[in-house]
Amino acid sequence: MNRRDFLRCARLIPLAVIVLPACAVSPESAALTGATLTLNTAITVDAHRATAYIQGGRVTPPPELDRYHAHCVIELRQVRDVARRIEPDRFTVSRVRTDVYHAGAAGPYLAALKVGADATPGYMMWTTELYLRSDRQPDVLRLSCQHLEDPASLPRHVTIAEMRKALGEIATLETGP
Repeated sequence: MNRRDFLRCARLIPLAVIVLPACAVSPESAALTGATLTLNTAITVDAHRATAYIQGGRVTPPPELDRYHAHCVIELRQVRDVARRIEPDRFTVSRVRTDVYHAGAAGPYLAALKVGADATPGYMMWTTELYLRSDRQPDVLRLSCQHLEDPASLPRHVTIAEMRKALGEIATLETGP
């Protein structure tokens, strides 16, 4: 390995220090497995979409989101040509997954970062995914709560309190005893 290749690889070390711990499920997030999410209000998912966004206790169109503050995304399993309603229901959290991805990435994937003069990642989306289960509405896949964080500012995942604030009266998140 020549010096140039070594320097390129060495620039990725700070990213690994940021991203690898972020993929571990925190004790707080782990406590969400088995929790209950009660949807108190019906949510409409527009045609040709599989998601609806919630922030500040209201369904919010994506262009109006403040991505630097906690917001949640409720997701259906499939995109359809017609609008659909997620009806009020009780969902069990069957699994919790945390992830971090580059804000410019499409979907929950780490963006391929350029290695060169500036290998510092931009803002990262810190996401906690709650996989939901309901016998009445099996098309509901998950609720992801997230926010953008600067990797240089001790980033973290959204707390349960922040999730509850983002959901407001729309949904109630109840953890174990």
